[in-house]
Amino acid sequence: MRIWRRLQNEGVLSLNGSYILPYDDERFELCQWLRKEIESLNGTMNFFITQQFEPLSNDDLIEMFNQQAELSYTDVEDKIKQLQQLIEIKQDNDLEAMALFKKIKKEFDELWKIDFFKAQKGIINQQELFKIELSIESYTRSISQESIPLCNIHDYQNKQWLTRPKPFIDRMASAWLIRNFIDQQANFIFTNNSDDTSNIVSYDMDDANFTHVGNLCTFEVMLLSFGIKDSALASIAKIIHNLDLKDNRYMTPEAYGVEIILSGIRHKYSFDIEILEHSMIVFDGLYQNIKSGK
Repeated sequence: MRIWRRLQNEGVLSLNGSYILPYDDERFELCQWLRKEIESLNGTMNFFITQQFEPLSNDDLIEMFNQQAELSYTDVEDKIKQLQQLIEIKQDNDLEAMALFKKIKKEFDELWKIDFFKAQKGIINQQELFKIELSIESYTRSISQESIPLCNIHDYQNKQWLTRPKPFIDRMASAWLIRNFIDQQANFIFTNNSDDTSNIVSYDMDDANFTHVGNLCTFEVMLLSFGIKDSALASIAKIIHNLDLKDNRYMTPEAYGVEIILSGIRHKYSFDIEILEHSMIVFDGLYQNIKSGK
């Protein structure tokens, strides 16, 4: 029964006593581990890779997978409609709507992960959830993009960027953002005193050029300040926001793992610049992973 539930969670298509999955390396490895587990229970499991499942064509199988996925979205679709009604009734929706949104989004993400060929109902539900998230954010944000002055990146080249010693989440992420998207020749310095000189730009500290504004962390403020539009960066911004402000506003299941790794880096290295340089590798990987859609 445990193995059967595991297969259902992986999105298998049951057909004539067989279980079918689209091939990829991870699912191949899954089958190998399942076989070993079944054998440890004195059972047997055989699996194989095939190009064809006669008498069905691959298009037939894809259609069957899509039909299965369509049915699985029914409950989520109903919950999305309930959430939309809640938002229409409560114009000041924030906490209640966000809490419900998170539950529905989590349920949807689990189904989307095993919707291998992206059924139409899944695509529609994803679009509706995206619209709802934007709607909720418009209520929960206490500050709009227009209230943050837009800066010219060309005015911030070859600068010294100053922040507090022993950098952590927001300062690490902001430094990575600066180095990769604002000032590739940036030089980082660390002090608790913000000296106001023409070639020094301060960030994430009291009275800094770039720091928290309202309920936005420094990373978010810098994205808005320089008009940087990138969906992967927007996703990273949500992770940094949750970790830095601790308000759990966004759905960021990877946040805890990111925090543990960055905390380890912070404790391992003694020099501030070492901490920044090694943390940038983490953000490089995180950005590429999000960008690739994994």
